[in-house]
This record gives sequence, C-alpha cells and structure tokens, in this order.
Amino acid sequence: SMAASDDGQWLACGTADNAIAIYNLDSMKLHCNLPPLDSYHSCLRFHPLSSTLVVGCVSNNFYIFDVEKRRLTDWSRDSASFIPEALLRMRGGLRGICFNVARPTTLTLYSNAAMCYIDLAKRKKAGKPSGAGSSAAEGFKVVEKYKPLIFMDYVGPDEMMVLERPWLDVISSLPEPFFRKKYGT
Repeated sequence: SMAASDDGQWLACGTADNAIAIYNLDSMKLHCNLPPLDSYHSCLRFHPLSSTLVVGCVSNNFYIFDVEKRRLTDWSRDSASFIPEALLRMRGGLRGICFNVARPTTLTLYSNAAMCYIDLAKRKKAGKPSGAGSSAAEGFKVVEKYKPLIFMDYVGPDEMMVLERPWLDVISSLPEPFFRKKYGT
C-alpha cells in the first residue's frame, strides 16, 4: 500500500512483508522505516493538515506516527490500551482511513462492515472499563449502519461520501455456477 501527503512532501510505502518506509519527496531520500507493528498493515493515510501518518492494521488496531519526529505520537503511545473492544472486534479488518478537515482532531476508520469515528482530543475517563458494553472509550463511536462498505471519504468539510453495494446486488451479477446451491446437476 502507498500514501502521499497532501502537501507532496511525504510518501509512505508498505510492503507485503509488513515493512513501512517513509520517503521525503523534497530530498528524494528515505526518511525512516517504521518499527514493526503487532499485525499486518491494511491501510495508510497522511493527515491532510499535518505530517502524521495513520496506519491501520488487519487486527483493527491503528497507530499514529509523527513523521518529522520519526516516532509514535504521544496520543498513540498513551492511548494504545484504551482502544475499545467494539473497534477491535469490528468485522472485516480495517480497509481505509479518512479525515474531516473541519475537525482536525478526528479521524474515521472503516472496514467492509462498520466504521469507527475517533476524536483524538477526548480520552477515556479514568476508572471506566473498556468492555464491549461500554460505549467504549470516550471519543470512539462504532457505526454498523452501512454494509458492505466499498469506500468512504470526506468530500468537503463535514461532508462524507459512503459507497456501499448490497450483497444481493453482487450475487445477482455473478454467473450462475457461483451462487447455485448444487453443483454439477
């Protein structure tokens, strides 16, 4: 996977062996390699207003890297244990990341079955359990309204586009042997 920053300064490249390298496009040189992650990365995206890179993993965990400082952001280091179970159990694995420029401290992660809106300015309140029954950590909201999600992104400030295609529509477009119950009869 690849991601370029909106200002054209940074390029992040992820390989099949889970290595992620960040290149400085101004100097055309390797800037740094990210440390190994807990699971394979599935999506990369630079924040449109800063030099931070968000990396989503197939485990539904995510990391936020400060590219200029070459390390995890303070939020990512301090809040790793506050990721709610609702996000970690989201079906389908993370598929993409999007940002609302009208709310620069937020990001939205999505899989093919759900999306999670995250406000990085909010923290989990001390003493609250992070079980699936809690509306999870403060600042996290999982929405399972759209299925299956093909793509989503913000097209303007506070304006999101969500593209979904119902499974019945997909099945009806397949040739008959793909969805017939009995084969060879």
